[in-house]
Amino acid sequence: MSNDKYIEIIKKQAATPTEINPVTKIINNREENSSLFRVTQFGKTFIYKISDRNTSFRNLMLAQYLLSNGVPVPDSKIFVSGGVNFERYEQIPGITLSTFLARKMWGTSQSFIESQTQRILREVLAYDKKISKISPKNENIKKQLVLCERRKHHHTKDFGKLIADIDYAINKKQTEYGTVALHHVDLNPSNILLDEHGKFKAILDLDSLALCDEYTMLAQILMSWPNLSIDEVVEIYKSVFYRDINTRHLKNLLIYKKIRNKTATVLRQIRNKNR
Repeated sequence: MSNDKYIEIIKKQAATPTEINPVTKIINNREENSSLFRVTQFGKTFIYKISDRNTSFRNLMLAQYLLSNGVPVPDSKIFVSGGVNFERYEQIPGITLSTFLARKMWGTSQSFIESQTQRILREVLAYDKKISKISPKNENIKKQLVLCERRKHHHTKDFGKLIADIDYAINKKQTEYGTVALHHVDLNPSNILLDEHGKFKAILDLDSLALCDEYTMLAQILMSWPNLSIDEVVEIYKSVFYRDINTRHLKNLLIYKKIRNKTATVLRQIRNKNR
């Protein structure tokens, strides 16, 4: 379905929207249909996200669990219109960590940037610790959380079903090194919302909440956050969670994930050439 079709559906559902803008993304130099739409209504800005029935229900329930436990996330709601499932939430004002760091790169000392990054990571992990203590009672939600973790390792569009299945099996085996709990498995800088002064405001992307071990969560941080070493991340984690980390295993997991990502990139390039 095209962006124009989605916009027509949103117009019919949303009461007197004054503006609807697809949040477009460029993939391999081509603009793809958006799954996010920014809608202005009643002087407020809302995000409409195309979803599916199970995921939207899961995110609705998770948002309530998290907000009631003091974890700031988008307050997701559901509506179905024109045969399409949408999640809808009011946009939280602020800037992402990636934008904040990009602004600080100019005319700011490296040591200051590093100290800011470490401070923010400590705040983010404090909230992830709260998340890890939440145990949803709903069995359907638990099932969806397990499926979410598998889907995170099953990017068939990127590098094929075979590698995805191998990746999932390896990650499942690796859980013997950690404790499986509810975590945000994609705490990259684009999913961390701050205010203009760099103070933490919210965690974004409810899709990335899954049952996994702490190594999976920390490896993703190391893959995506600038100016952080393994030793720094481990020390911050230990100071927040009061739990030891097998640094050697974390390093091995990080190497494996980097190799996997390079393999994914090569296979994606081969796929694009064959189109």
